[in-house]
Amino acid sequence: MDIATSGAGERSIEVGRGAIVGEFGLLESRGRSATVTALRDSSLARLDATDFQALTVDHTGLAMGLVRRILDRTGDADTGTSTARSFAMAITAPLDADEREAIIDAMRSTLDACGPTRLLDPEGVDTTLRQSGIADTVIGSFGEVRLAELLHQNETEFDHLMLDVGVDACTDDDPHPNWTRRALHQADQVVILTSPKPTRHEHDRIMRLLDRTPQQIPRWLVVQQSADCARP
Repeated sequence: MDIATSGAGERSIEVGRGAIVGEFGLLESRGRSATVTALRDSSLARLDATDFQALTVDHTGLAMGLVRRILDRTGDADTGTSTARSFAMAITAPLDADEREAIIDAMRSTLDACGPTRLLDPEGVDTTLRQSGIADTVIGSFGEVRLAELLHQNETEFDHLMLDVGVDACTDDDPHPNWTRRALHQADQVVILTSPKPTRHEHDRIMRLLDRTPQQIPRWLVVQQSADCARP
């Protein structure tokens, strides 16, 4: 989430999962001083002043932790808890199965050298949750709870999470449209690998991928070039 504070000392910070927003208002019962924007699909838990006061009676550590969070945030204008480490991967370049797998494996191994990396695709999700088709479960259905738990668990346990949208994502033949939408909205970044001279069909697909990605998150176009290309 991105927090932009108003006034003469206007600044913007990014907070990640498990962070608290609105703590000043909670402690001082005052109006909001910042605008909070969710950069990706998020789940929020609400705590009002009455419930907070009741909790602090038996759990003084909760109040102290909140005070420390406020001091950290006000003491440094650059303080934030950015956790931009998950990304959706879409390949529109016309590659065969072996070429596509080689690119995915290369990206995963490169990231793995910087920290544990997990790759999730529709087939892998179905296998992990032991239910065929659950990766493409309809939004709002019971299966979405299991998917949310799986994604949260992997983002917590791994430094990097790759969400492969699949071979035919954002085409008329997309077998996993709900997974495609979920991956694009769950990721902190979206990476689209294209051919150097896209056909009209590929261009339309690229535009559909971009249009279905939240505007606030970084979107990267990676153009595949041959190793001997003199002028990419």
